[in-house]
Amino acid sequence: MIEILEGIKETVNFKKDAQILFYYNDEAEDYPAHWHIPLEIIMPIKNGYDVTCNDTHYHLNEQDILIVNSGVIHEITAPDTGERIILLAKPGFLRQIKDLDTSLASMGSALLITPDNLPATHDMVVNILLTIKEEHFSDHSMAEAYICSKLIEFFVHTGRNYASSDKKNEGSCFSKDCFEKIHGVCKYINEHFTEKLTLEAIAQQAGFSKFHFSHLFKEYTHTSFYKYVNHQRIQYASTLLADPSLSIAEIAIRSGFESFSSFNRMFKLLKGCTPSEFRDYYQP
Repeated sequence: MIEILEGIKETVNFKKDAQILFYYNDEAEDYPAHWHIPLEIIMPIKNGYDVTCNDTHYHLNEQDILIVNSGVIHEITAPDTGERIILLAKPGFLRQIKDLDTSLASMGSALLITPDNLPATHDMVVNILLTIKEEHFSDHSMAEAYICSKLIEFFVHTGRNYASSDKKNEGSCFSKDCFEKIHGVCKYINEHFTEKLTLEAIAQQAGFSKFHFSHLFKEYTHTSFYKYVNHQRIQYASTLLADPSLSIAEIAIRSGFESFSSFNRMFKLLKGCTPSEFRDYYQP
């Protein structure tokens, strides 16, 4: 299934002007550690599937769904027999839609959807992927437009329910006003992560104490403020490393890090390798 692999960077061949690439995969083939710009959705139909994203392992049962975000190193182990849906989508058209960019960023490196962890979402998004499969193999006119609309619907349902999954418990302090403020903070970070951002300043901007803000932010994004910021910076740095004319020190500064050592440390923590090693992976 991997057609062009330079080091560990996969170049995905989309048809001209296409936004998505759909596979109904039944290959008993393992795929080595690799990454690509398109985000990836995986759902086993028959038998399971094993995916490792960075250092986190996911075993997917039938109709479990794993969303692998753009630029995330992952490897796949397939069973001897099985079938699964694999869909790749250019992140650009999704991130141009208001709120979806924030939703995708808040999912982190990968998001697993099962009947247990996101029951309000699971059946609905499974049905959406099965509908996309039917449309893909049909001869309907405007099939790609329809599939793109269903993909947007997929991420709307996922984003809404993922963001609210921890907030429906009795006694949750997450009001609609808090939700909107933290959502606005995430959007601000997505647009300004290369600048100097501090917890204290952003909390004040949102109208909270830093302690209350930290609690609300983690409840909304499932991660800490600084991990969220650094995730955005490292994802951006990964794209800059493809340009051999840029020094790693320059990339560190452009990505919002104040020192090479902190950039190197955070990159290795999130990607499992140093920036220099990651750049070497571009070489065939």
